[in-house]
Amino acid sequence: MSTVYTTVNASFRHAISEERLAEILKKGLFPEEFREHLYVFFTEVPISAIYSFMKEYQLSHEELLDYYKKYIKHLYTNKELEEMLTIG
Repeated sequence: MSTVYTTVNASFRHAISEERLAEILKKGLFPEEFREHLYVFFTEVPISAIYSFMKEYQLSHEELLDYYKKYIKHLYTNKELEEMLTIG
């Protein structure tokens, strides 16, 4: 199991697959049943694991940055992630 999968699902009864997570991020969705998983992805997953996840699922810096700004940043700020996404 990858770092993304184990970190995002560590505290929850219902797991989300990496494929589903990537699909949600690409489509700009924010399903209520995975809201907390998404917060964890953007705040607790190591930057190196997020970068590998982006490469594996072909997520662009812009897609992830737009998603972060729209759904996450107003509640949880991750300066290290912001730097990685704006430099990339």
